[in-house]
Amino acid sequence: MTKRATTLFCFLAVLVGHWACAPSSGGSRGVGAIGDGEEHEGSRGLVTVTGPRLDGVNPLSGSMAFDLAGASFSGDAEGVRLRINGESISVTSLAPQRIESSYQFEDGRNEVSLVVPDTDGRAIELDAIFWAGFRRLDVDVERENGSPVSGAEVTLTLVDDPDVVLQGTTTNGIASFFDMPGRTFLVTARDSQGRFGSTGAVGDQGFVAVTLWSFDPPSLIDNNDLHLGTTEGWDVGSAPVDIVPHDEGDPGFAPDWDLKVTTAGEGPQTISRTFQTQAGVKNVSVRYRFITSEVPGGYFGSKYNDTFSVSIRAEGSAAAVSESNSMNSLGLAAFDAKGATAWRTKSLAVPATGDVVQVDVTVANVGDGLFDSSVVVDWVEEKALGITAFELHDVDGQPLRYLSTGSHPYFGGQTRVHGKLTVEGAKTDQLSTAKLEVIQGGKVVATASLSSAAASLLQPFGDDEKVEIASSQLLFELPSAQAALVDGSADGTLQLRVSAESASGQTVSQEFARPLGILVRYRGTGRYGPRNEHEGGDDWGQPSVVKLLGKISQIDQVGDLSNMNGGHIAPHTTHREGRDIDAWFNGYNARNTGTAVNLLELLNGPNGKHVELIYVTYRKQASDDFWSTIQSVKLDDDRYARDVILPFAGHESHFHLRLK
Repeated sequence: MTKRATTLFCFLAVLVGHWACAPSSGGSRGVGAIGDGEEHEGSRGLVTVTGPRLDGVNPLSGSMAFDLAGASFSGDAEGVRLRINGESISVTSLAPQRIESSYQFEDGRNEVSLVVPDTDGRAIELDAIFWAGFRRLDVDVERENGSPVSGAEVTLTLVDDPDVVLQGTTTNGIASFFDMPGRTFLVTARDSQGRFGSTGAVGDQGFVAVTLWSFDPPSLIDNNDLHLGTTEGWDVGSAPVDIVPHDEGDPGFAPDWDLKVTTAGEGPQTISRTFQTQAGVKNVSVRYRFITSEVPGGYFGSKYNDTFSVSIRAEGSAAAVSESNSMNSLGLAAFDAKGATAWRTKSLAVPATGDVVQVDVTVANVGDGLFDSSVVVDWVEEKALGITAFELHDVDGQPLRYLSTGSHPYFGGQTRVHGKLTVEGAKTDQLSTAKLEVIQGGKVVATASLSSAAASLLQPFGDDEKVEIASSQLLFELPSAQAALVDGSADGTLQLRVSAESASGQTVSQEFARPLGILVRYRGTGRYGPRNEHEGGDDWGQPSVVKLLGKISQIDQVGDLSNMNGGHIAPHTTHREGRDIDAWFNGYNARNTGTAVNLLELLNGPNGKHVELIYVTYRKQASDDFWSTIQSVKLDDDRYARDVILPFAGHESHFHLRLK
């Protein structure tokens, strides 16, 4: 297994650990004052979890511990809210810096949440996802002649969560993995001689075979772009293949030919192309798209999660790149109504002196042999231009997880994307354009341009034969008019792609590693506090959250939601996923019986079931009218009000609402 630090950073995709900042020096602002959203709401403490692995798979039962640095847990055991999959879990040990408990997971995905006060009454929060199972999966790695391969490196990546990566090495051709959930994994294998193979497997199928493909002799037939209209020069073996007319979705596009490889029963089908690159070629790219009948068939999100892999390998340099992906991991927004993705590109930097390169394309039915899938190859190209490295970040330097869409006034109406980018090309050529494309429903719907600060990339490649931004900075800006072209009417995902063109007319593109969630702007009236314009605003929420917020009649004023792209809003370290809201209503600051009644009406209202947590500053003692009012109330959805409305300092003049 891979080893990754267990520190949980603020609201990162499926794994969420968040802690807030230093306590506010001020107290209550009075019954009539509205909070400005800038109070320090949470603890300084940083909590980590030990026991089950965040980056691996786990047994169904065991023990876990939560360790705290920078603060101390309150000694009040009744104040600890520990839940697994929504069910309360008892604490076996509570100490100033550690909480211990046992766990019982379900097969598959498990949500663990901890909310507990520190000794100052400030909130310490942790949300994390753990994957668990009880099965064994044997990966049989063999050569093309069927002989077992020992010492091959095997990697399993969980489709539902690409941060969960399992690694092993074969003995007598077998690598065994345990505690496997019944979910889809992408399986890849490599040996020391550069052989490569991939397929998809469900964790409960017990056994999967992977064939390692060696380098074929280079073909002397010039047919990388399939202009011959045949499979000449390609090794298609027994795989079902067709030569099909190219479909760019543009009626005026001059037709040419593509090569389509399709599944046939359960398991993988593979084709390959091997050739010698010419002197001066620095980059080999393959353009392709994945098409699955599982999407229009209604099986998205199921275990029938067909996979594909496209790899490029160089024999002499031993360099290799690959994309192994699946229907579910791409996200439904990656497909059009016919189940096809947008055209994708994978590129490999190769020695300019020439090398033998092989492209392998695999598509696999997973779970059964029904509802076929295919990979369509447009071309393999040899270029002197290549995107050799890029990363996309949020304004705070964290990996990009969400994208703010729609029109807005911040940064001159520009949604900002930070990151790093390296483009390589011939010394006599120069980079003329670079852009960031937003893909939704399998089509490019919006385009961001290089920022003025990143325009330094547009220069000759020179003696280094590359231009780059090596440290994260403002990279692309998406104008409001373009961002408004993204459909933000419902929760969903987007895919990003960087495309570049040189002065000589060569073009290249590269997809971002993971889909992004959609954020839209909350446009309701009745706001309080500053809008954090210099950080991209505080208006951003997931579409479903923004819709729900507009329907909650008990709220008079709204403060912070999330920042542009979910980035950090000082002094918060929550408010990162577009589902946290600071809010207020007239009379809230009294935090008395009337305040409690209003919040109970909210929770028992038509949208109350969507409220996960509310933070209010109160004391669990008989003299506190707020506590006395909610203490024994059972909500209409069978939750107890005291388990939803939690007491934390820093919420004297506003409450914190978290929607599901």
